[in-house]
Amino acid sequence: MNNIIIEKDNLDVLYTLKPNTNLTYIATKRINNRKFILEEGSNLNFIQINFLANDCNLEVILKGEGANFEAHTLTIGDYGNYNYKQMISHEAKHTNSNIINLAISLLSSKIKYDTTSHILNKMKKSNCRQLAKGIIISPESSIEAKPILLIDENDVYAYHGAAIGKMSDNELFYLMSRGLTKDEALNLLVGALINPVLKMLPENLKNDVSKEIEKRIKL
Repeated sequence: MNNIIIEKDNLDVLYTLKPNTNLTYIATKRINNRKFILEEGSNLNFIQINFLANDCNLEVILKGEGANFEAHTLTIGDYGNYNYKQMISHEAKHTNSNIINLAISLLSSKIKYDTTSHILNKMKKSNCRQLAKGIIISPESSIEAKPILLIDENDVYAYHGAAIGKMSDNELFYLMSRGLTKDEALNLLVGALINPVLKMLPENLKNDVSKEIEKRIKL
């Protein structure tokens, strides 16, 4: 059984997943600190949607053997600094973490992901992955990814990657030459990045988030 929690207030979060439980946690509020402890065989699917400038800390401890953590964060920035600090600790064998950070940087927003994955000594057969993808739309905006892998065990798999760049004028021109307006072309290119996350949301929340994105991504 997969339980679903959607944030309802702005209080700091501390949550422990009991053995062999499955949880989808949808983060939508302006919260500074979230901490999750995963016991044996538990699975956490963490989805974060953010539009507001904020300093945000996420800590995940994979405490039990076979624990699994999946994260998809989506940030649409307009003004201000969006600072994310993510710390994932593998403290048991056969644990897995996969973090995908997605960002669209508009106007004068500055988005930064500081992500650390730590596999402790003797935590064999553990895996950690990090991926950051982003589109920089305005000359004054920016996206920065700082991946850190701390690996104290040889019998593991660890990976990080990033694909961040400015919106291509050539891509926009090509789509506009096919009859699309600039807004339509931009929404099409952005959609390829964000739609996989939107599909994970409950239908009513997906509609609200889609409308908010459409409102913001207009040049």
